[in-house]
Amino acid sequence: MTPYVAASLFLLFFAALFAYAGLGFLYQLLLSIVAVASLVVGLDDRVSYNGRRLVKTGPLSAISHRLWGRPRALRIRSVESAETYIKRFIKRNDNFYYCYRVILKGRGVEFEFDTSLRGHRSLINAVLSKLPESSLDIRSIEIRDYLSDASDLLRQARAAQIPPPDVLEGSIRRAKGSKGSASSRHALNEGDPNSVEKARELQLLGNKLRVSGYLLQSAEALRRALRLNPGDGWLLLDLGRCIEEFAGALHDRTLARRSLAILRLAERRAQSDPKLLERLADTYLLAGEADRAARSYQKAIAIVGNSFRAVRGMAEVALFQGKLAHAVLHFSAASRTANHPALTRWTNAEAQYLSRLNESDEYMDIEIGRLNLLGSLSRSAQTSLRLGLWGLPLILSGLLVGDPLIADIGWAVSAVAFLAWAVLTISARFFVERIPFDIVDEQD
Repeated sequence: MTPYVAASLFLLFFAALFAYAGLGFLYQLLLSIVAVASLVVGLDDRVSYNGRRLVKTGPLSAISHRLWGRPRALRIRSVESAETYIKRFIKRNDNFYYCYRVILKGRGVEFEFDTSLRGHRSLINAVLSKLPESSLDIRSIEIRDYLSDASDLLRQARAAQIPPPDVLEGSIRRAKGSKGSASSRHALNEGDPNSVEKARELQLLGNKLRVSGYLLQSAEALRRALRLNPGDGWLLLDLGRCIEEFAGALHDRTLARRSLAILRLAERRAQSDPKLLERLADTYLLAGEADRAARSYQKAIAIVGNSFRAVRGMAEVALFQGKLAHAVLHFSAASRTANHPALTRWTNAEAQYLSRLNESDEYMDIEIGRLNLLGSLSRSAQTSLRLGLWGLPLILSGLLVGDPLIADIGWAVSAVAFLAWAVLTISARFFVERIPFDIVDEQD
């Protein structure tokens, strides 16, 4: 939910409360504010892209830029990182509805895109294709390479004779990173180009299906590709990623262990492929397997030297394990190996920040306090929001049965909870930014 939508729903709730209480003036005032705000936001919540830079357009962005000097533009060459998160995860007819949130950061500016919004999907593909792969996390790479139109994907699946999800139900639990049947190994040993090409087509289709949430059909396509080309480590990686996502969606530990077993088999097949080793390490780290991620990064470094992605990955592993000194060393090494000014700037900033944390106990205490407070405010805001939502059934029940006492209790619970949610959410935003170094220096 965007901040604009959340604010509109907040105001609409209190407009309904004032209408229930007979305060017609306040009710009409809030409805007018929501209507005007919706019009302004409709004009404001847009981003223009000319191939070289992103610009936030509209009245709110212009006012913010004029009054507080907040930047509203970001050059593509200044993007330091692209991070992608799964925003919603809804099971529907044995498939999963994915909505990705892509965040671009650079020079203190942040742009957020939602794949569910009209126009954002094509804009995301256009921007991500311009960025160096080193600045993209693993999900951003997959969005760039595999995000496709759902109806077109389903037509391709039918053309490839991939059964629908209801036929495949339970098949993913039997998926294995096997070496394939004797006939498929024989075909591969003969170097049959048709089998290898067919496997590549199925692999591409499987990855597109996975990114769009068709996990059962994705696993089937990847498993068929693996039968045609059983020695391909990339295929094993993709199948492991598919089963890992399915395990995460269902909270199935057995499937999670199976996905790790397939990833370990892919690691053995990686041999001297540093790019595959780096992608495996990214996947391990995403799954919380920091030790295995570190070993894969180290194998990649042993093959090609200090590649940026591998060294930066080692820094993230060190952060995951709480080893600040190691993280500083790896970020410093990453800044020396970066082949893009934005990546050099970002890794240098990370190295300085972590170095200051490691050297100054006072600064670390301040930052830990900030993070703890931010976490507490965020958790309290979520609790308040849940309480406010729980009050809505009471309101509805009281109105339906004609009992004003039940309705009044519901209104009171929801109103107090939503007010607390708004205050806590706004307060949390003041603690998102890191504390500047010079604050501690001035106190000294």
